[in-house]
Amino acid sequence: MSWRLREFKINKTAMLKNNKLAIAVIGVALAVKLFLFVYMSLFAPEGRILPDSQDYLNNASLLAAQGAFAQVIDGNLRYEFFRTPGYAWFLCLFHYWLKIPLFGIVFLQVLLSIACAWITYRIAAEIDPPSAFLSGAIVLLSPPITTTALLILSDALFLFLLTLFLLFFVCYWKYRKFRLLLLAAFSLVAATYVRPVTYYLGFAAAVFILYTHLQRRDWPRLFLDTGIFLLLVYGLLFIWQLRNYYHTQLFFFTSIQQEYKTFPNFEAYALTRFPPGPGGLRFFSYVNEAWHDFFSLMARPGTLKYLRSYWLNAACKVFGYPFLIFCWCGFLAGLSKLKASIIYRFFFLAILYFIVLTIGMVAASCGERYQVPIIPFFALISASGWIKIKDYFSRRGLIH
Repeated sequence: MSWRLREFKINKTAMLKNNKLAIAVIGVALAVKLFLFVYMSLFAPEGRILPDSQDYLNNASLLAAQGAFAQVIDGNLRYEFFRTPGYAWFLCLFHYWLKIPLFGIVFLQVLLSIACAWITYRIAAEIDPPSAFLSGAIVLLSPPITTTALLILSDALFLFLLTLFLLFFVCYWKYRKFRLLLLAAFSLVAATYVRPVTYYLGFAAAVFILYTHLQRRDWPRLFLDTGIFLLLVYGLLFIWQLRNYYHTQLFFFTSIQQEYKTFPNFEAYALTRFPPGPGGLRFFSYVNEAWHDFFSLMARPGTLKYLRSYWLNAACKVFGYPFLIFCWCGFLAGLSKLKASIIYRFFFLAILYFIVLTIGMVAASCGERYQVPIIPFFALISASGWIKIKDYFSRRGLIH
């Protein structure tokens, strides 16, 4: 009896320590986000506006004034086909209709980035509860997510909708509730209207649905759920494609699909930066370019250069590189989960999807901003890896 009482006291003490640690991590992260928001609002408000930001604001202004998703070029109204209207509608609603100033829009985006961390925590709690806090903490502390939320860009809204899709999709996989599949489809459509990079992710999700029901031998739902998911996702995206066809007589969701069918940026960068030489094979140029692009995409810790402060940017690097190494160590250990867990295979597939598409379309322009949609998937695998590492050392009595 005394042994059980002593064990209970030890466990209770460990829980209290863990709770204090969790509160401390969350508190520090929220304080840093609030500080950066206030600093930018007071000392570097111009830093939140990039060339892309101005385009979004122009789109939103015309939506609010004329109901047209367009740009004014040389005094003429030109319909917008390169961007999708999701973020412009967000700015139209909150900035132009509700009259929330731009610093208020940034604050909303900071709140959305915090919500992404909570959603990631909920996803991990459904599939691997011990890794839930660390999964959410990685997203909460992530420098690329923190910094992009401070800019008038679509990243924070897009990430929020993407993590919502992932939450509903994981819950559908676990509980097999049809309404969760519908919510996942709506969330993915909304995310794609904000940023079209997820346009083809619906097909990957559909393959996963097929594979899941095939494993479970759930024959009635094998094709029914997959078909309804595809019909709903691409039926709703088809509406925008009809709009584009009406104005251009070309059938596309975004003009990016017309311009990047053969990944011209990647090929051009590869042959310019790593020329094959006389009689050389282009293959090695492509491999060199892909490796350098991958490094730029996945090994940069984020930047605070938009705050116009050398010390804040330096602090971001000092924290960012060890944080990145920590996440990568957990990720490599977490890859062992792929063999045993189908849902982790989907996370890994999604990571590959974003990496390949980003490198193919953006090539040498890859940077930490394009890392943002990868981070929740990466965090879920990384956190599970660190739990495996912790369990390994615990079994050997090296840690308690």
